[in-house]
Amino acid sequence: MRRVLYKTMPLTVVLILVSLSIAYTIRQAHGGLSLQRVQLEQVCMVNDSFGGKPQIPVIVDDKTYYGCCPGCAERIKNDLSVRIATDPLSGAKVDKAKAVTGANDKGNVFYFENEENFEKFAEAVKDKK
Repeated sequence: MRRVLYKTMPLTVVLILVSLSIAYTIRQAHGGLSLQRVQLEQVCMVNDSFGGKPQIPVIVDDKTYYGCCPGCAERIKNDLSVRIATDPLSGAKVDKAKAVTGANDKGNVFYFENEENFEKFAEAVKDKK
């Protein structure tokens, strides 16, 4: 009986730690602030920040991205990694030009592969306040 307990205990501890880590990551990434939908046109996709006003449009491969300054616009053109984000809920890679976007009260922007993921993440963060 003790052998079984000793064998399963490390797995239980790991699962608890992973669960706590995920909850902590969501809270830290979002700061426990409310998440609001924002328009892509008002997001600097290099700094992942909400500007609250129209940004500079940059067309790459028939898709429109946005930067806050000429330097960011140039970086969008030349750096594929700037045009890709990770959905914080699913972990999937997302093209920023096609993403559902949300920003917290600090102006940090999050990109989602669909509206459903945005809603679930917004609700999870709201519950963590």
